[in-house]
Amino acid sequence: MDEYELTAIEVTREYVTTPLSFREGRIVVVTDLGTRFWYADIEGIEPKELLEALAASDNIRIALSAVTTDGRVLRGIGFMHPNVTRGSAAVRGDGELEGIG
Repeated sequence: MDEYELTAIEVTREYVTTPLSFREGRIVVVTDLGTRFWYADIEGIEPKELLEALAASDNIRIALSAVTTDGRVLRGIGFMHPNVTRGSAAVRGDGELEGIG
């Protein structure tokens, strides 16, 4: 399991890219028996409108672009599960995460 702390995150949903302001974010990559999957946890998200729109939608598929504390650029497609009350979200990766080598 590898974990990457994030310094910048952009989310693209329905052809609109939104840079997120957030308090804490990380991507975790898990390799199990040759299978690799990833997820992200993001806390303190602004703008709240993005979380509200996702909560009201049947389409929670997004493209994620993130920069790690060591300068890596990570990109992937996933499903963003918002928690509007807490101002947070979990992103479950759908396929490969580019940039991890």
